[in-house]
Amino acid sequence: MKFRNLFLRHDGSVSVVAALSLIGVIGMAGLAVDLNRGYERRIATQRVADMAALAAAVAYKADGSQAILRPTAVDLVTAHGITDATIDVALLADTPEAGAKAVRVELTTPLPLSLSRILGAAATMPVKVSAMARLAGSASATPCILGLASSGNAVETQGGATINATDCSVVGAGSVNNGGSGITAKEIVSGAADIINNYGTLSADLLRYAGSFSNPSWNGNVPAADKRINQSTAISDPLANSMDLATARQLLGTFRTPRTIANPVTPACADIWTFGNSPSAGAAPFRQGNSAKFTVPAGNYCLSRITIDGGITVTFQAGSTVTVANGVSVGGGSTVNFGDNVWRINGGFNSGSSGVTFGNGEVSIGAGTVSFAGTNRIGTGPVSIAANITLSGGTSLAVGAGNHGFKGISVGGGSWMTLGDGDLDVAGQIRIDGDSTLIAGTGNYTLANAGGDAITLSGSGRFFLGTGCSARMAIS
Repeated sequence: MKFRNLFLRHDGSVSVVAALSLIGVIGMAGLAVDLNRGYERRIATQRVADMAALAAAVAYKADGSQAILRPTAVDLVTAHGITDATIDVALLADTPEAGAKAVRVELTTPLPLSLSRILGAAATMPVKVSAMARLAGSASATPCILGLASSGNAVETQGGATINATDCSVVGAGSVNNGGSGITAKEIVSGAADIINNYGTLSADLLRYAGSFSNPSWNGNVPAADKRINQSTAISDPLANSMDLATARQLLGTFRTPRTIANPVTPACADIWTFGNSPSAGAAPFRQGNSAKFTVPAGNYCLSRITIDGGITVTFQAGSTVTVANGVSVGGGSTVNFGDNVWRINGGFNSGSSGVTFGNGEVSIGAGTVSFAGTNRIGTGPVSIAANITLSGGTSLAVGAGNHGFKGISVGGGSWMTLGDGDLDVAGQIRIDGDSTLIAGTGNYTLANAGGDAITLSGSGRFFLGTGCSARMAIS
């Protein structure tokens, strides 16, 4: 057979082609097998990644530190027999939505390849899965301070002011502005605006705000970044559907006109009583010997003026009606008991530094300068003072039951004033400040201050009312 004829023969060519094709068939089959193994590995590791993400999220929720995330995920993956995995754990902000947080676990394991290596594939194939667990938001703590103003500062502290609400939240529809010493709460929330801090301290498990968080870079007395959520919060009035409030609102705009606080009628009389070491002619008969004590018997007295010098004791016996046209003045250190009488005074009144006592009966003082100092008491009966009375420097004034009327009341400097049961009419402003207190008993109140606030409280001022109130002007 010639060599040339060898190429012309086709015997055995099918076997050669089949042998060459077998390599590709085996490689493709191996690739299919390896891909199926990779798919099975992916399903198995996905379950582990899901559990790792959930476990890490639960641990972070309990511990509050990002450092707990990776060790928790690694421990869970290892416990499921996966020891050759690459594990990446991250805390994601604004995921899956603005203001929310989630924990992501990425798990990559090497899968050894078998027959697909015939086609030149690598020895292993990475199988990568990812799982994410959203951090459940904690139930918002009940607000104990709730500011409903939607613009400006809904909650604000200034100066040395401190809010301490460790078991509840401080919430504002508008901004929460800590310009004072600090705010401590379970949560501090600005529903539609900002949380602002100056030099003070913010202490809370969570800060939530719709706008921005403002804090000086040098002030580290605020919750860590992972405790702040930039997310709006719907703020509603918890009393919006209150039947009691609805009933009260029906009374808004309904008030009675305050009774007129008028000057008493005091006839023009000439007698001037001066109680002292050199008493006037009218007061001299009441002196007990040469002492500093005077006792005025019951009677009807029409006077121009009463002056009581310092260090004098004067007692008016019960059953009198006394009118004074030009004022009563008591000197420092004197003790005066005006008794159970009717008193009508114009021209001003000065209690002196020690204070005075009025018994049961009518007390009516007209316009002018009216001042009380020390410890003062007025018994049961109607009281009408057509002047602004000012209590300061620790002064006290206790008034018994009866209808009470004043032009205005100012209580400050650690002073206090109590009014027994009865109607209260105040034609001007009530101002209470300086750690002072005004207490009014049960009755109908008509508080009116044309063109201004009817009640102003500041500096730890306290105002306690019994039942019933009608304020024609604003309360601040």
